[in-house]
Amino acid sequence: MSVAFFSNNIRRAYAIIHNECEVKTEGQILLDSFEPIGLPGFFFYSDSYGYKFNAWKRTHTKGRHYWNHYYKELEFIDSSPEVLYYAFGTDDPRYLYRWKREAIRIPVPTTICIEALVKAGYCDHSRVKRAINTLIDFKDNNIVYEKDYGCSCPMAKADLYIFDNNDTPNFENIKTFPLKNTRYFYAPLVRRALLNYPGFIGSKLDMDIRDKKL
Repeated sequence: MSVAFFSNNIRRAYAIIHNECEVKTEGQILLDSFEPIGLPGFFFYSDSYGYKFNAWKRTHTKGRHYWNHYYKELEFIDSSPEVLYYAFGTDDPRYLYRWKREAIRIPVPTTICIEALVKAGYCDHSRVKRAINTLIDFKDNNIVYEKDYGCSCPMAKADLYIFDNNDTPNFENIKTFPLKNTRYFYAPLVRRALLNYPGFIGSKLDMDIRDKKL
């Protein structure tokens, strides 16, 4: 399969998971792809969006990135229902179209890319470990907690910088904030991404997000 076939990382990760491509080649492209400033290891939908986001992050200390529509991303949502169904775990239009300006940019690419790379055998790669550690820290970050994890917008706050951590993920070392109506907006996506990662099943993090829904 031609590398040029994949116009975004969500489709590339989907193809890896379903053995529809040359896994080693496409997996390396994911590992070498742009990382969001302030979110170590995470994955962008595409390099073109990555350039925009990182340029904004370098020049702002406060505020929220503008999630304006980009036609290529909207075309992807409308033309790839099977991929979006797999990525979100639902075909409910409330989620696909409510989040099309947000989750498709960083959250969904991140979880599906982690899932693909873990399945491809890259559990010990520093990019994968960084991404998982950032997932853990993002969940327990004060900026995110203030928003009740209710949407992906905290990822796009200029003042959100997660510590770069290359250690083996510790799924027992998660913070416990005072209880409130916290949903952790994409817990099902995170849990599926980590299901095959050693040490996750039965861990404190697994128990914390197991029953949470979209």
